[in-house]
Amino acid sequence: MLTGEYYSCEQCGTSVYRSPAQAQRVNHILCSVECKYAFRRGRKSPKQTGINHPRWTGSRFCKVCGKELFERYQRRKQNCGSEKCAHIVRSQAHAGSRNGRWLGGQVFCKQCGIEITRTSRLRATFCSRACGGKWNSENKSGANSHAWKGGKRIGVDEAYPPEWTPALRRSIRKRDGLKCTICQTNDSVLDVHHIDKNKDNCHPSNLITLCRSCHRRVDGGSLQLGDSSWLDTNQLHILI
Repeated sequence: MLTGEYYSCEQCGTSVYRSPAQAQRVNHILCSVECKYAFRRGRKSPKQTGINHPRWTGSRFCKVCGKELFERYQRRKQNCGSEKCAHIVRSQAHAGSRNGRWLGGQVFCKQCGIEITRTSRLRATFCSRACGGKWNSENKSGANSHAWKGGKRIGVDEAYPPEWTPALRRSIRKRDGLKCTICQTNDSVLDVHHIDKNKDNCHPSNLITLCRSCHRRVDGGSLQLGDSSWLDTNQLHILI
């Protein structure tokens, strides 16, 4: 239920609703911010406003929309105070070479040679992702890649001998009970490992069954065959 009253704006006469608390807090009833500033300007002495002000330098207008600036914006701002105009003024003030992160103007795409405009947000010199990907594949592959390991490809450059067959690997897994010979797990993918790490030596005495986890440990050197000190006593299994 409304408990307030309608009052007349002291500037323009528009009817405006105010609650009892709102009416007690203010000395003047004004309907909007425009009426508030107009009311304040009207209360000032004519000698201190507008062209009669000692520091009056002439009216200033917003550089974006052309609207005359409010009195409080006359000396310290270049826009009318709206977010839209303020954003446009800021973007113009910090665009191009005026930006602290400016990287240069016109450059050419490294791949296709098209002239492009380089800005602070576009640090690469490519006109598109397609050109960037093609250039990287041609210039940062093989020996030019930071991850180059010498060109060795397992299964191609280091091919296994003809004796390394699926039947041989199945027989080794079956011989070892279809479980890892170190951790005794049987619920993981099982690999067949060369004990002397010589891929040409495929004699059954040189092959053992390892799970993927133990296989990585052995190849990385963190686990030695026959060293099972990291296992529980119930899992201890001497291989050699």
